[in-house]
Amino acid sequence: MRLLVTGGAGTLGLQVINHLYSSAQSIHVIDNFATSEVEALSGFPNVVLHEGTVASQEVVDNAFLNSKPTHVIHLAASYKDPSDWHEDISTNISGMANVIKASEENGVRKIVNVQTVLCYGRPEVLPIGIDAPLRPETSYAITKTAAEQFLVSCGLPFASLRLGNVISPGLAIGPIPSFYKKLKNGERVFATRSVRDFLDIQDFLALLELVLIEDSPSGVFNVSSGNGTSMEGIFELVNSYLGGNSQPEIRDPQPDDIPEIILDPSHTFQTLGWQARVQLKDSVDSCLKSYDARGVGNIYSHLKGGDIA
Repeated sequence: MRLLVTGGAGTLGLQVINHLYSSAQSIHVIDNFATSEVEALSGFPNVVLHEGTVASQEVVDNAFLNSKPTHVIHLAASYKDPSDWHEDISTNISGMANVIKASEENGVRKIVNVQTVLCYGRPEVLPIGIDAPLRPETSYAITKTAAEQFLVSCGLPFASLRLGNVISPGLAIGPIPSFYKKLKNGERVFATRSVRDFLDIQDFLALLELVLIEDSPSGVFNVSSGNGTSMEGIFELVNSYLGGNSQPEIRDPQPDDIPEIILDPSHTFQTLGWQARVQLKDSVDSCLKSYDARGVGNIYSHLKGGDIA
């Protein structure tokens, strides 16, 4: 397998590269380091970097020309400025179009796309089934949803993974790094009443292996534990890990935050035989240990008011 990973220097991309590093014939990465650092790839001497944005057809075409990938894992996305619609359109929609076009021209066997669960918008029924209507609200979600629809219609073998909140070492988005950083600094902490569906990185990587298998089914898949956890529940896990006795201020979700997202992964189990196995506490503890060792860097959010904690 010759692998091209877009957004490969991000937290999820690094985990993917580390997992497939010894088995892939070659790994190439496209990244513009908008939400990552070039030093992140220093531990992978054989990975070939193509610095730039997937919004540039020239960057994408050159990366494909040099890597000749058999498989593409598309992780690149714009989300850090919710008001920058043009950047989201360029990266998320035009970027997907560039990747699809280059994949068609270079005989790529499969595209694996990471999709946001915010594609569902505000659900009428929980848990959210794979056939639930798509009603994205934010710029990030709208553009990612449009991009996925182009992928579905392109005719190439693909898997679009609608991910729950993935917990991994070095996580740089969401409540876990925010709670940890604020508690360590002795800052006041708030937690919203939002509920999310969390997933351990090892469970995600196990699914990734399944969708990369030759002739594995194409389609969209909910990838989640199927269990909802409140932000207060996440706070309690982080606070307990740090041995504290703090109590967060509980707030309502921000206007652009979906109050409750819990996915139904039954279609994924029926189609691929996959289900989440890692317990939430174990996943959170593993993430927090990475902060103990390396600290917390920049924390990003797709919300206008910052992160959800």
